[in-house]
Amino acid sequence: MKNIFQEMSRAQSAGQAFVLVTVVEISGSAPRHLGAKMIVYADGRTSGTIGGGSLEKSAIEQALKLFDEPAAVLHRFELEKDLAMQCGGGVTLFLDPIVPAQQLFIFGAGHVGRAVTRIAYKVGFRVTVVDNRPEFARGEKLPEADAVQCEEYLSALKKMTFGPESYIVIVTHNHEHDFEILQACVREPVRYLGMIGSRSKSAKALAELKKLGIPDQTLARVRSPIGLELGGETPEEIALAITAELVAVRNGIDPNRIGRAKK
Repeated sequence: MKNIFQEMSRAQSAGQAFVLVTVVEISGSAPRHLGAKMIVYADGRTSGTIGGGSLEKSAIEQALKLFDEPAAVLHRFELEKDLAMQCGGGVTLFLDPIVPAQQLFIFGAGHVGRAVTRIAYKVGFRVTVVDNRPEFARGEKLPEADAVQCEEYLSALKKMTFGPESYIVIVTHNHEHDFEILQACVREPVRYLGMIGSRSKSAKALAELKKLGIPDQTLARVRSPIGLELGGETPEEIALAITAELVAVRNGIDPNRIGRAKK
């Protein structure tokens, strides 16, 4: 059972939604014991088992329906009658959809990074902030962050796990740091990847990545200049524009239809 909990922790850290299927009642002969668990992901992958065979196949089918309308449900199966299984017993399953808060990784704890942390926290993101400067990467300066790391950026990246519900915002104090983080993250399967900078800086960075063999389709996912065009200039206004773009992406809205930042 230890491994299933490790897998759940890993999925939640990566912002992956899943359905946890648990055997909560058995009668007669059944494939697994009470408390047996299985994780079902949106693409049909599973971890753990509740007994295999027709029972597991039916459980996966029911679990996949919950990604569109997350709500915990109970399903009772009479194994011989419902699934033609010769065990002859009965099993009740509890299917619990787990939709973790989206994980936002902010690289840079300067004025903009701190402001994004404050606003993003209020709209439901779990925030990890990384900065290589000890005087900036301090928990008391970032009380809304779930985690604050003081480490060189590439070193921190090697220890991170990203998933399809991860968001990355690059707002360091140094253009070279911005580029090295972008280069390290551009192939990651994240929901959002944005880098602060002027149009000329953004164009130059993307051109450099193209020279390194990054396909146009991959580069098109990078949002830079970062944020919606709201006309603001202060760190708080820039952070609002960035967070607005994050929320748009989270809600399935193409930010290009709203207006991208011009700076």
